[in-house]
Amino acid sequence: MSDPSEWIQDRIASDPKIRAVAEDAKVFGELRDQRGWQRLVERLANEKDEYMLDIAARLLANKEVPQREIDFMAGFYKGADYVLKHPEKAEESFVKASRLAWVMQSEEAAQSTVKEPSPYA
Repeated sequence: MSDPSEWIQDRIASDPKIRAVAEDAKVFGELRDQRGWQRLVERLANEKDEYMLDIAARLLANKEVPQREIDFMAGFYKGADYVLKHPEKAEESFVKASRLAWVMQSEEAAQSTVKEPSPYA
């Protein structure tokens, strides 16, 4: 086989794992054209705009907006935007995002645990 595309097609046809990955990539790639996926993109953009207006209103009302909240929401919207713009990577991205959320939640829980000073110190 001199043509790389023939070699790739042969590998896809002969290896069930590679075939499954190729099928998933095709299905995930087709998500962009589906009405529901497009609606998710719109909803994310609208929710981001609403959140930004909320932050602006709070700041203009001279209320405190914690930097941690801003950082978290910026990361959330950046990640969600990436997943929605790259549906072919959706499964991998969701797995990574869930692992990261678990780590962040675990760290936050550990930080919020106030330890009483030891009477023996």
